[in-house]
Amino acid sequence: MNRVLVYIISPLHVVSAITALRSLHGKESPLVTLFVHWPGQSRQIIGELGELVAEISRPFSFIDSVITMSTDERNGLTDGKDLREIVLALRRRLGHGYREIYYAHDIEGGMFNLLCAAFPKAKRICFGDGLGNVYEKHVHLGFLYPDAYASAATRKGKNGSLRKILQRFRSMKLFKKPTLTLHDIETSHFPPDIVTLILPVDQSGDFLRGVDLVIPEKDLVLDILETCGSSAVELRRYVDDLLQRHHNRQKYILLTDNIAEGNFIEFGTEVEMYCTILKEHCTPESIIFLKSHPGENLPRNEAIKDRLSGVFHVEELDRRFKRYPIELWNPLVAQSKVICLSYPVLSLKYLYGVNVIQPMDDAFVEKWFPEWTWASYKNAITLYMEPLKRLNNWDGKSVLWAGSVVSDNRAGTA
Repeated sequence: MNRVLVYIISPLHVVSAITALRSLHGKESPLVTLFVHWPGQSRQIIGELGELVAEISRPFSFIDSVITMSTDERNGLTDGKDLREIVLALRRRLGHGYREIYYAHDIEGGMFNLLCAAFPKAKRICFGDGLGNVYEKHVHLGFLYPDAYASAATRKGKNGSLRKILQRFRSMKLFKKPTLTLHDIETSHFPPDIVTLILPVDQSGDFLRGVDLVIPEKDLVLDILETCGSSAVELRRYVDDLLQRHHNRQKYILLTDNIAEGNFIEFGTEVEMYCTILKEHCTPESIIFLKSHPGENLPRNEAIKDRLSGVFHVEELDRRFKRYPIELWNPLVAQSKVICLSYPVLSLKYLYGVNVIQPMDDAFVEKWFPEWTWASYKNAITLYMEPLKRLNNWDGKSVLWAGSVVSDNRAGTA
């Protein structure tokens, strides 16, 4: 039986991956294993994410199983082990015989490369981050760490012979001659065989060159999103209750990020930043819902509520639904004004025609963020706002936006 492996980091990846599967295989989908691994996250968080992924993917009969792996489990799999042991352990954990590996990107700690080593004959199919952002590692990380990744472009492709060896071998024997190490695999480049993106955005402008690109029909995307959402019964009940309780009030939803958790900004500065945004964009008689980032582990909502007490009515959305992507909250989104600094600016416009309040520009970045992060955050703005400008006139058949890497390490339009 045809079997495929789908590597899931974010719950929204379920929508993108199933859309990719349906685009390539139609209704005759192969049997699918969803592998949930979010690098750096604990067993508890991965367990919660696995339950959510299982819930929203349940309506699809071709989903055979959902397998989770925490960071501790991943480290236990690799620490002190040689590549042969690691590959055998991965195959025991995930099964074998996969003909395709679906993935979002390879900027995630090396798990994707390990999957390529464990299943070297499988086609690699990239569905992009969010609804279709694709990155080259040396470009993406070069915005934050330019010295470390300055020469990475010249090294790209040097491991081509290694990749061919991995694709050819049919047994574990080739791990002996030539000898391959975990470092070899982690530093190798495994490009996609096929790319299927809902909203094709190419950060560098080079990722999609010479690669087969499939762009799904929007009706298919909306159908899959609705099917995933229909399985989230408790979320829908909660949203219906919110709308009933606050039917006569202006509603805002602030989508927070986990910026301080990544050490990109001081926690107190991040809280002050959000409070300033809310004061600028919300009316005092309104209600503000705080929707946490799924990777949040600092008391951000509590701090925002304390700072704005007596000025606004601020309500934290139920933490049971903290990891549900905002794209599944459509009834609430449709009756609220959404404030966001990141990807939903683009995805909510594409899916539901929602105009998100996005206050971040270059001056905003320089006011709130340390200088060493400026290039990265300014590029992030480009990745949302440039595609957004083109969305209304996009033909749905070509790349929505592609950048070009220039000398100051900023991405510009191609």
